[in-house]
Amino acid sequence: MELSNRKTILSHSDLQFVLGGPPKTSTFWLAECLRSHPDIFITSETNFLSHHTHKTYEFWKNYFSRLKNESIVGEYTNGYFAHSTVPEKLAQANPHIKIIFSIRDPIAQVISFYQHDLQYGTLGRHVKLRFAINRDIFYTRYIDSICYSKHLRTWLKYFPANQIYLFSNSPDPTLRQKRLNDLYLFLRGSSHSPNCIDKRLNTRQNPLFPT
Repeated sequence: MELSNRKTILSHSDLQFVLGGPPKTSTFWLAECLRSHPDIFITSETNFLSHHTHKTYEFWKNYFSRLKNESIVGEYTNGYFAHSTVPEKLAQANPHIKIIFSIRDPIAQVISFYQHDLQYGTLGRHVKLRFAINRDIFYTRYIDSICYSKHLRTWLKYFPANQIYLFSNSPDPTLRQKRLNDLYLFLRGSSHSPNCIDKRLNTRQNPLFPT
């Protein structure tokens, strides 16, 4: 009988990578591209280290219940990128873990996030972007979350630069595939062409205010 190569995941020390990034930077799509690789397992979004809850590692292990024989195992959580205490917590748990952040042109990201909030009712349709980014309104939501240099400086206090990969999507399908293959190589995986590479994912079907 062939023995299973299934990994035992008990804490972050058993992971090879984490994936995160600011909102509206294609992190959900990137997670699906990683998930499609036969050697890579990645969780659904956990927010485990960034939320102050009663959840324990015993609960966290449930995110890996579908793990089979994949050799490269990671966690997906957008909230880790801009959280001030997560880098230190993660470094204490696993100083050798690889970090992947999905990034995007900051102006395009803010406009996309703002339009998303208008469409789904987070903001009233009368609220202009110049007002929404006011420090007393949604400054943290729109501006602070994409201050790449600020947050990366925090991560670089705890992890060397060669353990952090910044992924930027591209409208050019050839370049998009090249960047994905480079990311797979960063994780020590083989080249792969995911079925979702040309799909738009995580888009709601019934917005509060249809355009």
